[in-house]
Amino acid sequence: MAVDEESGQTLIRGMGELHLEIASDRLKREKKLDVRTGKPQVSYRESVSSEGTGESTFTRSFQGRGHFGHAKVLVRRAPSGSSGVTFVDDGAFEEGLPSQFAEAVRSGILSSAGAGVLAGFPVDMVEVEVLSADYHETDASEMAYASAASRAFHDALGNAGPVLMEPVMKVSILCPGEYTGEVIGDMNSRRGKVLSLEPRGEAQAIDARVPLSELFGYTTALRSLTQGRAGYTMQFLEYDEVHPGVAEALLRRIGVLHRSWSG
Repeated sequence: MAVDEESGQTLIRGMGELHLEIASDRLKREKKLDVRTGKPQVSYRESVSSEGTGESTFTRSFQGRGHFGHAKVLVRRAPSGSSGVTFVDDGAFEEGLPSQFAEAVRSGILSSAGAGVLAGFPVDMVEVEVLSADYHETDASEMAYASAASRAFHDALGNAGPVLMEPVMKVSILCPGEYTGEVIGDMNSRRGKVLSLEPRGEAQAIDARVPLSELFGYTTALRSLTQGRAGYTMQFLEYDEVHPGVAEALLRRIGVLHRSWSG
C-alpha cells in the first residue's frame, strides 16, 4: 500500500482483481475503515502542438517601492524522447540584465510548469525560448520577473495549441492461437495498436501499444475472452497525444474544458 505522489490516491497492489477485493474487504472488516474503491487515476500530461508566444509585464507598488518585471517567451513541442520543460535560448535576453533577474525568469517558468492550461496537469515535452526581458534600473525585482515570466509562459502555452498527453503501455500477450482474433479485436476496442504477431508453438505472442486508461480490468477481460488460457505483461512505453475526441470527452468529464482547447 502506498500513496501516489501525483494523484494523492492511496493505492493497494495485488496479484489480480480478486486479491485486491480481498485486501479491500479486510480493511473494512479488520481495520473498521470506510473504504471507497475505484480505478486509479491516470497521470496525464500537457504539451503543445505548435509554436506560440506569450508576453507579460509585471508592475506593482508595495510599501512605497515599485516592482517591475518583463518577459517574452516562445514555446514549442520538444523532440521525441524529451521530458519536462527545457530551455533552448542562447542567453541573448540576458544582455544588460543582471544575472539574478535572468535566473528569476527561468525560475518563474519552471515553477508554473507544474500545471498546464487545459486541466492543470504537469507540462511535459515542451521547449522554451526566452525572447526578451526588459530591464528597469530602479524598480526591477526578482519577484516581478518571476511573476511576469510565469504569466508569459502560461499565455504562450495557450497560444501553442495545448494538447493532452497520456501514458501508453507496451502489452505483451501470450494466448492460444484460436483466440487471436478475439484478443486483437479487444485491443482495437481499447484504442490499442498491434505491434507484432509471432507464433509460439500452438500459441500466439502479441505485442501491442495501449493507453493505460483502457487497461483497467484487462486481466478479467482477457481471461473471459480466452477461457482463462492467456496471460500478459505490460510496461510503460511513452507519453503520446490523446486523440482530440477522447481528450475533449475527458476534459468535459472532469469539468475543466478550457477556452484554450482547440480540439
